[in-house]
Amino acid sequence: MRVVIVSPRARVDLLEIWDYIAADDLQAADGMIDRIEQGIELLGEFPGAGHERAEVRRSTYRFWAVRPYLIVYRYTLRRVTVLRVVHGARDLRRALRQ
Repeated sequence: MRVVIVSPRARVDLLEIWDYIAADDLQAADGMIDRIEQGIELLGEFPGAGHERAEVRRSTYRFWAVRPYLIVYRYTLRRVTVLRVVHGARDLRRALRQ
């Protein structure tokens, strides 16, 4: 299993996701974050499970869907680095430039 690192920006993404959902339903917010964190853990075990996106030119970026969100990450032989967690409807190129 690879070491999983969640970048500071991805941590902010998780907080923003929780805040947005919690405005309507605290339990749903907790559940969504739990699902995303389970997806992140899974990537430590199976980093190749994700996919590439045609609109993102960096071939080292991979994407794992935890609907409706995407975990954006890259991996090496020893680690998985989660770069962002974004809603699947967002403009990925713009989100990754931020």
